[in-house]
Amino acid sequence: MSARFPRSILLTLVFCAAGCALGVHVPANVRVGGSPGTLPPAPIARPSASPRIVSVWLSATTIAPMQRFDGAITTSTNVASVEMRTETFSYDVPRVAFGRFEFHYVMPELPPPARRHYLLWIIARNAAGIEDVEGVPILLK
Repeated sequence: MSARFPRSILLTLVFCAAGCALGVHVPANVRVGGSPGTLPPAPIARPSASPRIVSVWLSATTIAPMQRFDGAITTSTNVASVEMRTETFSYDVPRVAFGRFEFHYVMPELPPPARRHYLLWIIARNAAGIEDVEGVPILLK
């Protein structure tokens, strides 16, 4: 058996892993593009109940410098805070009503190493700190 056989298997595994990493899907309760339209109502929940992310609307998942990035998130009414996070930044989404969170953000100019794919974590927390989380793939240009 040649020495190239193990290397080819290793390369195949690396390319398969990279393809799987880039193949992250957008969750079913997340819409991208267009306008937010009519958002679903926020389900009423006791303060002690588990929080729930009902729907997410994002204006885009590919964001360029100086581009406006908007979003609207509907949660159960017991959600105290919503955070958007990647491994390089964190942003607290303002609450506009019980179960409604909206943001309007202009993406700053980023240094070249920060311009890449990320998994944007949307984290809804109730007052006790219990979380519901959705992950959305994004590209910062």
